[in-house]
Amino acid sequence: MRPLVLLPLTALCLSCAETPPRLESFEGPGGVIAPRATPAAFAAETDPDGEAAGLFAAAETHFAAGRYREAAGRYRESIDLAPTLAARLNLGIALLSVSEFAPATAAFRSGLDQSRRRDDQAFIAAFLGNLGNALANQNNLDDALAAFK
Repeated sequence: MRPLVLLPLTALCLSCAETPPRLESFEGPGGVIAPRATPAAFAAETDPDGEAAGLFAAAETHFAAGRYREAAGRYRESIDLAPTLAARLNLGIALLSVSEFAPATAAFRSGLDQSRRRDDQAFIAAFLGNLGNALANQNNLDDALAAFK
């Protein structure tokens, strides 16, 4: 009888293991840990072989090398072609990493609106947390606290 109980649980675990994560932790230059989107998240939203995907991949390369301004430029170009949650989230993180708090706030707010329309709870949480960090860095503590709630 016990193997019958374990079989569905094992199948569930295996199906979860096959799905690549959509979000990962990133520690920024100032030591702040923030969620950012993975390439798998981007690929799940749009054509993984399209022009936007190439721009997203270029942005990820710049980001990994610490070239956050260049990454932000490629994320913006990717968003112009395919407005994905993944590119919006990572744009905001790139901007936070170079202390461009107002543009980061705008990117997070835009992504938050989009994620709410899609009812994507994981991205809603990621955008809210990052929005709170961006607002706190602008001394907008009341709005930052509201974002964290």
